Amino acid sequence: MDDYQLFLFRNFPGIKHYLPILSRHNFAIARSIMMPRALICAIVAIAAFLSSSNVSSLHIPTTTHRITRRAFLAAPVAIAGASAVLGPSPAEAIVYYDPMLYGDAELKVAVINRVRQKVRDAITKDPALGVELFSLGIADSLKYNAKTQEGGGDGSVTKLVDSAASKFAVKLSKDLQKSTQITLADVVALASAEAYETFGGLRVRVQIGRVGGDKAATAQNVQAVLSPSWDASVTQTFEGAGLGKRDVAALDAVRGGMAEVVKNMQMAKEDEAYVNEMGETDFIPKTSFGGASQIFGASLTPFDDKYLKAAVKGKKGVFADDNVRAAGEKMSIKSGKDGAIALERVLAVGKVYTGGKIGDLTGQ
Repeated sequence: MDDYQLFLFRNFPGIKHYLPILSRHNFAIARSIMMPRALICAIVAIAAFLSSSNVSSLHIPTTTHRITRRAFLAAPVAIAGASAVLGPSPAEAIVYYDPMLYGDAELKVAVINRVRQKVRDAITKDPALGVELFSLGIADSLKYNAKTQEGGGDGSVTKLVDSAASKFAVKLSKDLQKSTQITLADVVALASAEAYETFGGLRVRVQIGRVGGDKAATAQNVQAVLSPSWDASVTQTFEGAGLGKRDVAALDAVRGGMAEVVKNMQMAKEDEAYVNEMGETDFIPKTSFGGASQIFGASLTPFDDKYLKAAVKGKKGVFADDNVRAAGEKMSIKSGKDGAIALERVLAVGKVYTGGKIGDLTGQ
């Protein structure tokens, strides 16, 4: 952090609430027009006077607007004046995204593909890991509290549970960081999406570039989402993050369907260990043509609607809620569409864009 940034942060603590516009790129612009501190203080005093007498509000760019060079030139003064007059205001959200974190589109695609391939390889070897990774990504995002706009997918969910999925995500992140730039938050989100696809779901668009955020004092408790079965408290967590009951129905249907696939695979594995009198394993390949995956059936069996139908009929778990059950009665997650839409919505909550890397400002 340079002298200009230190001056603003030390003299105007409230400025930390406007981190999305204080990117490294924008500070570089500010340095090019460096003003004497005395002049800054004088302008701030004038801004404070005008704000108290004639100005009702200051416009701070929202998360969906890009900040122009001209707009930024006035930003330090406007922000400092707002902090001095209005005092600290709540942060808009907690998870910051830098769209350019991984460079150009080609580099970004390469990073995504590396994570997805590592995750898929691990899941095909241990399908149970896939169910855990799917829930882990959902839980990380559902820490977001829509009322306070704190929490969200920052990767910290790995500290809340001592599971195989949590350990896998942390290790994968560290291994990849030896040769490429990747954040734990992005690994958790991408792993969840890849787990869904590995079990037969559609490709889910995941916005990467999560660079962390402030510590959330009022983030939601997601322990229920991390449990092997979901109940009414999970529905409340979804709603607390600003999501609907259709999202709950779709993702629990997928989670339960994936768990059923794992259960059936484990039962089949126990049965296939038959050895005949000659000491040979009784194995009949699916086909004698093609590569190993075609012959030995390495891909996982896709999830279906059996769990969903049984849960809706028996009013089990989240489907004990009338509205969740009504949503479940009208959907089929076998095609993958409903699950993909719901998962994409969950992984995107609490999103705030920043024009550059803000690690120096957030302490990440």
